[in-house]
Amino acid sequence: MASAIRSWIPRRSRFRTVPARLTFWYVGTLALSLGAFATFVLIVRGGSLRREFDAELTTRVAAFSAEIVPMLDHPNLGWLLSTQAGIASTPLMVRREDGTLLYRSPAVSPLGHDWERAAATGAANRLAFQTVRDATKREQRLVNHRVRSPQGVAYVVQLMAQPASIDQGIRELATSQGFGILLVLLLATYGSAFTARRALAPIDEIIRRGREIHGHTLGERLEVAADTVELEELVQSLNQMLERLEEPVHTAHRFAASVSHEVQTPLTAMRFAIEAAQRSDRPAERYREIADDLLSEIDRLSTLIRDLRLLAMAGAGQLIARPERFELGDVVQQCCEIARAVADSKQIDIAERIVPGLTISGSALHLRRVILNLTDNAIRYSPPGSTVTVCLEAHGGIARITVRDRGCGIGADDLPKIFEPFFRADRARARETGGSGLGLAIADQIVRAHHGSITVESAPNEGTTFTVHVPAA
Repeated sequence: MASAIRSWIPRRSRFRTVPARLTFWYVGTLALSLGAFATFVLIVRGGSLRREFDAELTTRVAAFSAEIVPMLDHPNLGWLLSTQAGIASTPLMVRREDGTLLYRSPAVSPLGHDWERAAATGAANRLAFQTVRDATKREQRLVNHRVRSPQGVAYVVQLMAQPASIDQGIRELATSQGFGILLVLLLATYGSAFTARRALAPIDEIIRRGREIHGHTLGERLEVAADTVELEELVQSLNQMLERLEEPVHTAHRFAASVSHEVQTPLTAMRFAIEAAQRSDRPAERYREIADDLLSEIDRLSTLIRDLRLLAMAGAGQLIARPERFELGDVVQQCCEIARAVADSKQIDIAERIVPGLTISGSALHLRRVILNLTDNAIRYSPPGSTVTVCLEAHGGIARITVRDRGCGIGADDLPKIFEPFFRADRARARETGGSGLGLAIADQIVRAHHGSITVESAPNEGTTFTVHVPAA
């Protein structure tokens, strides 16, 4: 059976592939089940054969007893019975009621001392059947039949027979069962291997298609015909996973390209300034202007690098090493004071509505940056004479910070992208307004680090509302 199983399992991955394991476990389970059933049948059949054998012995001993009873009162019973050809050739013994042996047929196999005593004890104790062994250790079946002589004396007629027919019947049945089980297991091995491979063929196709999909082909999908609901759900789940992976990978590519561009811009400006300074002699004042331009570009590059590092730490979950409890209202109040100093020069009013007593756990420094970024954007894109409103309130254990302006707003197509690194809307987030393009991306990561969320609502020429939700302590 093992060789048959091995012939249906690929040599390179024997017992390591799913079809091979399914075949092995199925055939193993079937073999155990058939073995248990065959054992049960053998036990039942063995008992049935033994009962049939005992019934035949009972019938035979009754027939011989009927023949022997008229002779039991004869004074020389042994001699008389030995003259009866049919009785002398039959393994018979006649005993008194107490087990004393009166006659032993020559056909009776010699018994050892212990078994001879057991036969006498069984006759005296009125046992119906006994199993004894002769001098050659062969099993013998003994039936005890009680009779009475014409004068009313009780005797026991014992008939002995070797249960060879029982053993032969069990051996024949076991042999036929063994061949039958072997044939069934061979067919089951072939059938289960074929069925498993056929059933799991879509998985092989999924594996093959999955190996063909690489980073530059994430737009492809697994198009596999699934025969079962489970495999269909597996294909759908994998395709959904590919969709989820595709966007981050594309975002990473765009991020790398944007970082390269953003870094290259100040480096190019610095190179032009240095080359201009090298071309000819210039007044010292002009060199100071070039040095100021270089310092400005260096500051811009330094800010970009600092923001990129902060964004990377936030993405790695290392932004807040040791959370601290602090009063959120104090942080919002401080940010409003800073924003008011900037807004006054643009004739923009800062209106605040702060609910005191809200304590949260996290980093006050990082949340201050979020609020300052939102208020700075609101001031930057609001017209003179307008109002920027900052609110802090609580709902159901969640602190909510709202920054609302009446500026130019953000288009509906740009709203889903504003938290992406380096994304700038055509009107509201032009590079000329300053900044690295990472402010909202960093703000989103900081809020996420506080187990919160940030949302935006906006319409062109109607204003924008940013809302930050963080759990209160």
